[in-house]
Amino acid sequence: MIESLAEYSCHARVFPGRMNVPVLAAAGGLVAFSVIFIFSASFHAATREQAGFAKMQIVWIAISIAVSASLIFIRPESLRAAAPWIYCASLGLLIAVFFIGTAQKGAARWIVVGPMRLQPSECSKLATILMLAWYLSANVERARTRRGLMGAFLVSVVPLALILKEPDLGTALLFIPTTFAVLFAAGAKKRHLALAAAVMLALLPLGWRFVLKPYQKCRLLAFLNPEEPQRVMEKFLSTDEMKNVRFADSYQLRQALTAIGSGGVWGKGWRRGTQNTLGYLPERHTDFIFAVIAEEWGLFGCLFLLGLLFLLIIGGAETASRAPDNFARLATVGIITMIGAQAAVNIGMNVGLLPITGVTLPFVSYGGSSMFASLVCVFIILNFDLRLRRSPVCA
Repeated sequence: MIESLAEYSCHARVFPGRMNVPVLAAAGGLVAFSVIFIFSASFHAATREQAGFAKMQIVWIAISIAVSASLIFIRPESLRAAAPWIYCASLGLLIAVFFIGTAQKGAARWIVVGPMRLQPSECSKLATILMLAWYLSANVERARTRRGLMGAFLVSVVPLALILKEPDLGTALLFIPTTFAVLFAAGAKKRHLALAAAVMLALLPLGWRFVLKPYQKCRLLAFLNPEEPQRVMEKFLSTDEMKNVRFADSYQLRQALTAIGSGGVWGKGWRRGTQNTLGYLPERHTDFIFAVIAEEWGLFGCLFLLGLLFLLIIGGAETASRAPDNFARLATVGIITMIGAQAAVNIGMNVGLLPITGVTLPFVSYGGSSMFASLVCVFIILNFDLRLRRSPVCA
């Protein structure tokens, strides 16, 4: 009798699982980092718009949490059924950018809706992950066949090509490791993945010739030779391309490295970083916010930030290993890979290990669309974990 009552009580619960505390705590800590250092990065700014960055970020965080929290009550089966529709909607928004999008700094990436700006590429990352998880979980053998593999790559290539057209090279490249990670988790053969990687490497010269814009080539060449960017650009760029490039593209990297190096172990103190407060560090509230953290909180602050990112990824990996079905497992793998890859690219370009591509730091950099997409990812992971039955009685 007691056993029957316990079983009934367990199955009557809305959420048979438990809250993934590491993921929730890590996301909360990263969001706190965002508010603290966006305020620092805009505190001494001259314009009113910059001074309001921290306030706007708080508004976006509140909106994102309010909307994302509702995902807790959506069953994974319903999310799986909606994946193709979410994916098609994201493609529609990416296409709409070319007709009604707003251009900034030579790239049309935003759709203005009243006082808000939506960046469809941020939403398309999650939509593509869900679509891949739906496609590969519908038939477990798809990942192990060439035809199924081609279908999965097509799912990723379509949004990737649209984002490249905007142009947004950094965001587009994030689809590659995410797709490979999801395919690997789905059981794709290693030789098939190796062949696909070899084909991509063989196509790089065509990408350089026909896909990259002059300023993107400029950034890559400046990364290869930051001390004398003009000489290497004159060697590899055509005469027409040289007319549209700037030779100061290594300026951002030099200022970021100066900020990071001057922070030392403990940093100069919050709002006391000279590269930050004096305005030498460009895009300090978005692309280079990691350099602001390093300058003001030093190595300690950087390790703490990396620890939070690591905790979130490990917590997500635990959810993936215990996921209730293949869709939840593959979606979680895609999410944590996307977050990890994006963080690695952003931090890598801040410290000079990767070219500057304009990729933001997840949860931390300023941006409503980025924050919304990141928090939606977190609540999807929490949703999957809450559906896990951990009690033996509920097995």
